[in-house]
Amino acid sequence: MSTNQQSDEELMHLLKLGDDLALSVLYERHSSKVWSYLKRRVPDSNAEDLFQDCFVKVVEKRDAWNGQPFVLWLYVVMRNTVSDYFRSKKVESKYLNFLEDRSEERESKALQVEELLGVLPNDKAQLLREFFSEGWSYKELADKYDMSEISLRKRLSRTIKKIKKEL
Repeated sequence: MSTNQQSDEELMHLLKLGDDLALSVLYERHSSKVWSYLKRRVPDSNAEDLFQDCFVKVVEKRDAWNGQPFVLWLYVVMRNTVSDYFRSKKVESKYLNFLEDRSEERESKALQVEELLGVLPNDKAQLLREFFSEGWSYKELADKYDMSEISLRKRLSRTIKKIKKEL
């Protein structure tokens, strides 16, 4: 019997055995249903990717199919694909909002720090910028300003205490 004349369930049995032709026939039979289902549920820009994902999942999950009517199982695959899509969009949206909030928070803190540095003498403000913002080490700064590391640490400590007082 030709694969075109076999039922969907028989084709799924063949697909489970590795018959690529069975997938091709299932695709021909059901691609319009899948496309229609997706077009009604997701934006057009994403429907094509999800359409392909559905058939990839049919292949990946073929061992999970346990003989139930294929069309019902296919609709479960499509529903799960759409659910996964919206779940990922929701997570993506939350993550982007989080990043945006963090960015605004950082900008606000940077402005506060610059205001505080504005009340310091230029040499002390520069020292703090180089240590905290630019990541210079105590040794590098001590060499640059021609002083011992202990003196540099004391200067940084005093400057930070002065800023805390201003707060």
